[in-house]
Amino acid sequence: MKKKVLASILFLVVIFDLIIMGQGVKAYSNDDFSIDIPSTYKSSGTNMWVKSNGDNINVQINSYDDDITESLDKYFEELIDEIEKEDMYSSIDTKEIIEITKNNYKCMHITAKISGYSVYADQYLILSDKNMCTITFTSSSKSYFSSDEAEDILDSFTIKDYKEPEVKSKSVKMAESVASGALRGVIIGAVIGAVVGIIMAIKKKSNKNV
Repeated sequence: MKKKVLASILFLVVIFDLIIMGQGVKAYSNDDFSIDIPSTYKSSGTNMWVKSNGDNINVQINSYDDDITESLDKYFEELIDEIEKEDMYSSIDTKEIIEITKNNYKCMHITAKISGYSVYADQYLILSDKNMCTITFTSSSKSYFSSDEAEDILDSFTIKDYKEPEVKSKSVKMAESVASGALRGVIIGAVIGAVVGIIMAIKKKSNKNV
């Protein structure tokens, strides 16, 4: 009898813990991806969430039609080189190619300080067949990016119908260069565009506080 009572108590404790945990995280899902967002974040536009202290999460999905004509690692390396030439960041502290989330997506990862602001951006770019996904965290403290909360959010990110991008060879170098260059421009635009959207949100919030 005592064992049954104890088992019932333990079961209720587990259920209670699950309920509490469920209230702390909201699963967001659309046709392109799913992600777990802590309840401390509030929606601030399409695929953008912001916390009261200014921490921000933004997910952008863009399409592209060009072929990748070199290895994905090599392509990401050249992409990072191009991004470093842009004026959007005053410094880039982290630049690497890694695998992320519970799904082990290969991605380009940069951590940088946004020019003109005391704000840092932590960005992950994943290519999926004909779609590219840019996940951007921003915060006034770089330490947030390695926090359990940020890592759990990133780990939960799942692309629906993900397909690893195909690397195609082209016999004509000129055609290869044009295709690769066009794709590079589109992707850089998506990465920079994510930061521009965040800057606009920061400015809007600042104007409200004046």
